Order: sequence, then structure tokens, then C-alpha cells
Amino acid sequence: MAKSCQVTGKFISHSSWHARQVHIEGWAAIDKEQMSEDIGDGLWEKYGKPAVVEYCEEDVRMTALLLRRQLRGHGKFAPADVKRVVFWSDYSAKSIAQIQAKGMPIDMPLWNLVQENKLAVIDELRRQFDPSYGSDYPIYTPEGDSSYARFESFLVRSKVPYWPRLESGKLDTDSDAFKLMAFIPWVPRLQALKDSMGVIARARLPIGKDGRNRPSLFPFGTVTGRNAHRKSLYNAHAGMRGFMVAPQGKILTYCDWRTQEVGVVAARSEDQRLMAATSTTRLPTVLASRPIQIETAEG
Repeated sequence: MAKSCQVTGKFISHSSWHARQVHIEGWAAIDKEQMSEDIGDGLWEKYGKPAVVEYCEEDVRMTALLLRRQLRGHGKFAPADVKRVVFWSDYSAKSIAQIQAKGMPIDMPLWNLVQENKLAVIDELRRQFDPSYGSDYPIYTPEGDSSYARFESFLVRSKVPYWPRLESGKLDTDSDAFKLMAFIPWVPRLQALKDSMGVIARARLPIGKDGRNRPSLFPFGTVTGRNAHRKSLYNAHAGMRGFMVAPQGKILTYCDWRTQEVGVVAARSEDQRLMAATSTTRLPTVLASRPIQIETAEG
């Protein structure tokens, strides 16, 4: 999976993390996390075929043990809801396969033009969105690279009073931290630049000979059950979606879900008023007009 969990200061993959939750230990002789990353980046040859085969066999063995405990339940974890999992898998197998088979059509003349003039495009993006542009120590270099040290230095120079930090004490630089600090005028612009550079500067967009982008979607790969897609225009700033173009004679549309989380709460609680509100534009008004009661074990 693309996502990771942090345990005792070390990042581990979701497969390892889930196995440990039900007291399954494995991969003792394998540096699983590094090998997983290297194999995903196409660098498996540096380990040799026997080591990679051993890695895959151990993954299958541990996955089988994990599946048994998921089906039977273990400790605080109830047995898996098999019917629901089969329903999810049906979605994953069919929908994701169709999406990846078709791919997303890319405006190749525009894409090639941007790549051929990459430095000029990056410079213009920096001028518009990097608040440190023109300084002696800018956050982004002319090549579109950034560093933790330059960002930290800019926060100090700008006299930003506080910034979210990780448990390690380092600055939190993920999208949630930027959204939390969006009241500072330059932060949304810097986030837009950050979310665009992976596409523009590093060209992280797998495009086939047919001009279509086929990213890895990793269904249900996030904590919230969303796809943990990578190298996709949908995993970048919304402005990057301008690289998509409909084939000749076709139109291109995309849909997004709205207030899904509240809809799930309404259905699970069987709250009729909330269920009615999720199907209208009155939801914010309904939520604001009613008190929220939190029940505790003490009542």
C-alpha cells in the first residue's frame, strides 16, 4: 500500500502494521519496508531474483495467516463481514480494472510543450506562488526542488508564530497542515505550488504510447477507505487536471462525492432529519441549528 503508519518512530507498511495488530510476526530475515519501496520503484534487480521470490513467498504466507485471523476474529477485532468485503472486492476488481484499462486521456501537445519548456514554466509558477521567490534562500529552486531546511528558514524569516509539528518535533509538511494554516495569505498559494511540482518538475505521470495516464489506484488504501492513488492528476493540484482532454468527438466529465461521511453517519444512526438533509443543500444549516450530544460510558 502507498500509505504508511508510524510506530516507535519508524515507518512501516500497512500490510506489516495490520499483521502486528493480530500478533503475527514475520519477514524476520527481510528488510520488507525498503524492499517494498525498491520493488515499487522498479529497482528489484539489486536484490536478485532469489531474494525477491523469497520476499513474495513470505508476503503470501503472512497474508494467508492474516486472512485466517480476520475471518475468525482475534482479540478486540470481530470477524470480518465477508459479504461486505466481497461487495467491496467486486467494485475493486471490476471498476478499478476498467479505469486502469481505459486510462485518462492526456493533452499530449500541451504536456510535451510544458516539458520542453519546463524551467520557464517552473519559474513562472515560482514567481506567482512561492512567497520566497527572489530571495537569497527561496523555498523552491529554479529546477523546482524544495527542502525542509529552506521552508523552515522561511517560516523563521516571516515570523510565523507557530506551525504544526510531528511527534518527532519536525514541522508537519503534509496537506492537512497546510490547510490548517491557510489563514496565512501565502500558505494556500504555496500548497498549490507544492501539489503541482510533482507533475511539472518531476513529470510523475505514467503516460502510455496511446497518450493515456494509467496511475496505480490502490483501492481502499487509505484510513478512510478511499483510493490511495499515486502518479495521477487527481493526486495533484486541481489545476493540473487541465492536462486532461477529451478524445475527438467525445466529451469529458468527472464526478465527485459530496458529504459522504455525514451520509454514512445518518444511515448508521437512522436519524431521519439528518438523512433528509444529506439529500439537500440544507445540510450546513441543519448541522448548525441542532446541538450535538456526546454520550460517554458514564452517561
